[in-house]
Amino acid sequence: MTAPEHPEKARVVIVGGYGHVGRRLAAVLQSSRTVVIAGRRTEAAERAATELRVLAAPAAVDAVTGDGLAAVARPGDVVLNSAGDHRDAHLFRRSIELGCHYADLTADPLAIAAMLDLDAEATAAGTSALVGIGLAPGATNVLARAALDLLPEADHIDVGLLLSLADGFGPQAVEWTLGAVATPLAMEFRGHPTDVVAFRSRRRLGFGPLGTYPVYEFGFPEQVFLPTSLAVPSVRGWFTLKPTLATRALALTARTRALRSLLSRPRLRRALVRLSSRLPASRRGGAVGATAVARHGDRTASVSLSARSEARTTARCAAALIDLWDLRRPGCHLPETAIPPRPFFEALAAHGVQITPAP
Repeated sequence: MTAPEHPEKARVVIVGGYGHVGRRLAAVLQSSRTVVIAGRRTEAAERAATELRVLAAPAAVDAVTGDGLAAVARPGDVVLNSAGDHRDAHLFRRSIELGCHYADLTADPLAIAAMLDLDAEATAAGTSALVGIGLAPGATNVLARAALDLLPEADHIDVGLLLSLADGFGPQAVEWTLGAVATPLAMEFRGHPTDVVAFRSRRRLGFGPLGTYPVYEFGFPEQVFLPTSLAVPSVRGWFTLKPTLATRALALTARTRALRSLLSRPRLRRALVRLSSRLPASRRGGAVGATAVARHGDRTASVSLSARSEARTTARCAAALIDLWDLRRPGCHLPETAIPPRPFFEALAAHGVQITPAP
């Protein structure tokens, strides 16, 4: 099905819009768009929609299979998945069939690769997709592009993420982090192999006004896709938590075979996710930092982001990416190829997210 002409502010159907990040994203987007909250739990969708004063989907939508989407979405809508990582891309396929645009907050590189493989189908249908949006990946991709703009001859980019235990993380974020510690990232995308064992290497990175921290190698999606999208030979991802003692505990787990083996068990990870949800969190949220450093020999150029609250910052980053996304450009896109850095950074600054250096 070919999508019709799309209004500048397309309606957004958020699958999982009652979740930790989805609810915040709906709150940000509803000020300028018609928002519909959908998902398998219709009662949760209705409660969230009532609280946020947006629409609730009239039927359940399964983010894994795409079932029910036809009763909710109409041609020209943006279907936005905030319900988790799904490597079969069924929801995206169903969106294409219905003539809908598609956006996805997944941080799973295999899920992102599966969606990028549907570029030809989206192009043929006249629909557009923007995948891997949020804080990391998402904002970090645009930071990398901005750093490369400052140093075009760069042959390496470091991408770093700083989070805080004072924050309240959603269950998907905790599950994904624990899974990345337990299982190395090993995949190939368009001729570029990626093999990352979490916490194998360590260095220091600056996060703008938040300061400089020891960071550890981590299997982020950016190092899978940026070598192709930005034509940079080498990209590495780095991660740290405040307090640094928490990062050291994760590093010890990653380096101890017995502990890593335990963490690879889904049942144990689910128990740890439940435990994390009971930990106290700061009302303001913890410090959040992201940085990208382009390197060529001894020369460097860096661009950093700093804010508070991982979930709130993720929602604001995703909303800004969606607002700047050109729906008239068909195909499946990553943020660094579709979103110009300057207006993106200006949109974030308007919401209190600090960019260093300022655009």
